[in-house]
Amino acid sequence: MKLSGSGFARAEACPASTFLPGVIEPPSVYAKAGVVVHRYLCLVAEVGVEQALELIDEEWREVCRLLEVEGLPHATPDAWAFEVAYAWDFVADTARELYRGSGARQYEGLGASEIPGTADLVGMLDASTVIVLDLKTGWKPLGSPVESTQLGFYAVAAARATGATRALVGFVRLIDGEPRYIYGTLDEFALEAMAERLKAIVAAASFAEFDYQATGDVQVVAGDHCQHCPAFLRCPAKVTLAREFALAAGDDTAALIPPVLDAESVPAALERLWQVQEVCRRVEKALQEFAETRPVRLPDGSIYGAVEASEETLDPDVAAPIIAERFGDAVAGECVEVKKTLTKAALKRVLQPIAKERGDKWAPTERDVLDAIRAAGGSKTSKWTVVKAFKPKLLK
Repeated sequence: MKLSGSGFARAEACPASTFLPGVIEPPSVYAKAGVVVHRYLCLVAEVGVEQALELIDEEWREVCRLLEVEGLPHATPDAWAFEVAYAWDFVADTARELYRGSGARQYEGLGASEIPGTADLVGMLDASTVIVLDLKTGWKPLGSPVESTQLGFYAVAAARATGATRALVGFVRLIDGEPRYIYGTLDEFALEAMAERLKAIVAAASFAEFDYQATGDVQVVAGDHCQHCPAFLRCPAKVTLAREFALAAGDDTAALIPPVLDAESVPAALERLWQVQEVCRRVEKALQEFAETRPVRLPDGSIYGAVEASEETLDPDVAAPIIAERFGDAVAGECVEVKKTLTKAALKRVLQPIAKERGDKWAPTERDVLDAIRAAGGSKTSKWTVVKAFKPKLLK
């Protein structure tokens, strides 16, 4: 059974997700950012802000620098700790701490009935009250902390490991760098109820897996919990949907549209459409990952593979005097936008009409201004790789 503390919500909604074959996908940029932020905050607690920033990859330092760490608890041996890993025994209803700190989340030496999980931040209010916080970096709706099975797992595990009988649980949203707290309390009875709820989730998953092994049949439940499910690409519901879509698109695209659009049929049609779009998105991602390392030639002769993309940003403090020298202070002020940013699109919007009035061609005018800005150190180019179709260049 593939189950950890963060997977209880999905397991409760779809027990089959705990044992269906999984596909490990490269993390998204948002997932990478979340990992970096967690590591950074842990390092802040261990070595301080400045040294922690030095230990973070340069591309993520500005993101971490924006975090107001003063608004977060700092780890000390007798108060708070970041990244605390537990193993909860769902049979004995006991727990033990595996490790804490900024290391990778690797769970080894687990017993047959132990489930692991890592709490972002754990503290003790007093001898009988543990505090468990989960850091969130996005806008996704979180619901009530006391109803969260993820926080519930951490609370039960921390309480069993420390002997606490009460838990304060909460989400900490890190929006625009400022921590925002959402708290709730699990008293002794609520902790016991949460432990029983977790045991019921494990039992349902175990029963579903046993039934699957015996009959080869499996019940899956689709929903929002599917988004990050490792079994997504192997899920019978998604595979069946993809096959139905392929058949419909190949033989009769009208099959996707109900005979009559009315108040009853439109919701079902929209749900079907969104499901198809999600499958297409995941399929496209898989094809992109293939083509990123193994470019393929398309029927029209173009190549589908990885190419380098770039974006140039201009420093308004450097660029404004250069523009003012050529076009005047008013024009320079118009180019620099309200938030004191300067883009090549803004340059074109403001300067192209002026160049036309002067009888100058835009291309050489643009080159002159940009070359001067670049020479003054007012340009920065960011590069990354995208996967798309392109026409191959002929070798000379």
